[in-house]
Amino acid sequence: MTRQFFVGGNFKMNPNTHEQSLALVKGLNSAQLDPATEVVIAPPSLYLISLKTELRKDVQLAAQNAYFKTSGAFTGEIRQFDLDDDEFAGHSERRTLFHETSEIVAQKTRAALDAPLKVILCIGETLKERDDGRTAEVCHEQLKAATQVLKEADWSNVVIAYEPVWAIGTGKVATSAQAQEAHADIRSFLAKEVSDKVASSTRIIYGGSVNAGNCKELSTQPDVDGFLVGGASLKPEFINIINAKQGLTITVEEARTLLGTAFVFCDIFDEYTYHPDVVHSSQESDDNEVNVGFEVPLNTLIECLNIFGTAGTAPTNSGTKYKKWKKAGDNSDHEDEDDRGGRGRNANRGLDAYFSKSSEKRTGMRLTYPGPGDPLTLILAEDASGPTTTCEISTFEFEPHLELPFDGNRTVLKVILKSSWLRDALSELDPSFDKLTFIGSPPEAENTREKPKSSAIAKPMLRIRAAGTFGSTEMDYPNDREVLETFECNKDVRVSYRFAHITKTVRAMQSSTKTSLRIDEDGLLSLQFLMPSPKGGASDAFIEFRCLALEDEL
Repeated sequence: MTRQFFVGGNFKMNPNTHEQSLALVKGLNSAQLDPATEVVIAPPSLYLISLKTELRKDVQLAAQNAYFKTSGAFTGEIRQFDLDDDEFAGHSERRTLFHETSEIVAQKTRAALDAPLKVILCIGETLKERDDGRTAEVCHEQLKAATQVLKEADWSNVVIAYEPVWAIGTGKVATSAQAQEAHADIRSFLAKEVSDKVASSTRIIYGGSVNAGNCKELSTQPDVDGFLVGGASLKPEFINIINAKQGLTITVEEARTLLGTAFVFCDIFDEYTYHPDVVHSSQESDDNEVNVGFEVPLNTLIECLNIFGTAGTAPTNSGTKYKKWKKAGDNSDHEDEDDRGGRGRNANRGLDAYFSKSSEKRTGMRLTYPGPGDPLTLILAEDASGPTTTCEISTFEFEPHLELPFDGNRTVLKVILKSSWLRDALSELDPSFDKLTFIGSPPEAENTREKPKSSAIAKPMLRIRAAGTFGSTEMDYPNDREVLETFECNKDVRVSYRFAHITKTVRAMQSSTKTSLRIDEDGLLSLQFLMPSPKGGASDAFIEFRCLALEDEL
């Protein structure tokens, strides 16, 4: 059964003024939203009436809370019969801060449905409960109270939001596999306690630090029917999350070790049209949600995109502040402009060797894919008045790609920095290097840090070392927030990767503005690149590379 994708924005006690709420609404009103996605926002209750007249008609409002009694001495409460919007019930902040039990949540749900309203019913476990292996037990207990007061027909007006408490507002997020496991278990519970029909039709959405960088991957899971978004609903990226089911996901892999994925949101394009009705039934999932996928030869596609020699943008001078490459073990702080560890390469060569130096021309493209069995057609134009060419690339049925799940809760090193500072460093290294090692050290506490002696060198928080047959070189990044915008490391980390794999990310960094570098306990490397939209605005694209560590270096 097809379940409509659902995205809810929980503003909580934000923003601070009515004018700021109006600004958020105006941003939604002017955005291109996926018409196939149901969208609901929940501002503070004080703003519900005034925003209703301002908000576009295809976006609904929801109350964050209401009481289950119809009248009485309940100071400060709002009754459901005074609302004509959807309603939240059971949010973890209500359960923990205001001690609402599952029974109270069930009563609120019953009263809201009688009002009649639609309900977003929230459930989820704490970190301790997950560590104790009680995720399913806790979710079942919280849902059990609701199943006892709801009739089978009521569930058509209920959306279940699985929100692990440990992921709400913490920056931690369940992996797509963890989310899918929990959602599938919730669906199985509904089948057992209510009916198979309710289990297959009820939408189960995920909440917990959802953002534009992780929504695409999460949305691919068969039992994830949308999102309940907190802090990101107050930011422009909320539009990207709403449009998570639209756009393109492009995946490449090499040697069963390196996985690259690009998430391109639909409104980056000047025109984006998708007709799922023409997709062959063999590409439909079990619940009839239609997606289309195909494979093409990567080298052929790249050659077509660069047919006029104008693909890619010109490199920019980043004004990097990192220290220069030096011989491994050399603690000298001296910077030699003529020796950057590049094994004789021209220091000014940089990325000009790989990309066009001119940024004046851009290749325009129209891409069309009629359906399975048909070729991918690219119509490319050098510019408005220049030549046009048509390329047709044979397509093949796609096969499952390499799975490298990254568990953000097991991260041992996390760095966010400007892409140019990493890009420039990697582009200076000679291809003869075999291995690249990332070395992280916990930052020294300010109150315990001893002033170094004149001859001592402060231990860098981040060091990159390149090694090969002819020797090694290393570079330190200064302990400077302007360089390392975010740095999280609780213990010494040293993990190595094949140099040739890491340098394949340089092309992505060419146009990227920010880089997130993460390494988990198993040495799996995640490099995420923020790719700004060529049209400006909020709809940035994301590219992520995941790479396995060299086994002998773990």
